[in-house]
Amino acid sequence: MLIHLSEVLSAEGKKCSYTVPVGFGTFRYHGNECPVLERPDASLVLVNKGDQKVELQLSASVKLGLPCDRCLEETAAAVEIDLCTDIDMKETVHDTELSEEEMEAEQERLENQTFVEGHTLDTDKLLMQELILRIPAKILCKEDCKGICYQCGKNLNYGACDCKDEPKDPRMAAILDIFKAATEE
Repeated sequence: MLIHLSEVLSAEGKKCSYTVPVGFGTFRYHGNECPVLERPDASLVLVNKGDQKVELQLSASVKLGLPCDRCLEETAAAVEIDLCTDIDMKETVHDTELSEEEMEAEQERLENQTFVEGHTLDTDKLLMQELILRIPAKILCKEDCKGICYQCGKNLNYGACDCKDEPKDPRMAAILDIFKAATEE
């Protein structure tokens, strides 16, 4: 959904609220096309803060079908977005009172606002950008997921494979013997 910011920019202090549908059915994650399983509408509030700045408040809850980090099976992962940020409609940083570091940080922040082009806000780009930042670091289909066999690739959640329990690296054989002895006691 595209929102033209001219309405909110028309008067300082003006507040506009929107119900934004999630306009995409798949999501690109680590080179894979992952489905969006549940996509309820997001809540978006824009407030004119003056001096060509708009405060953006976004709340959304999206459920994605992401691969489990251990077994690679698709699992549902809920991603919550609760964002409050400012959009500076000025194209460049002109404040001479900023230090060099602050100017570089501000310029980088402006360059990362890929969801604003001209005076148009692309809500799908904004949602995708926020989803990327908020995907959990570890995605598991279940807490005790056994993963896949490192030799044959079988999903060990469905049963053991017939591979020999040998380390690929013969230097690790001594450690394997220690683990076997510990489990036999």
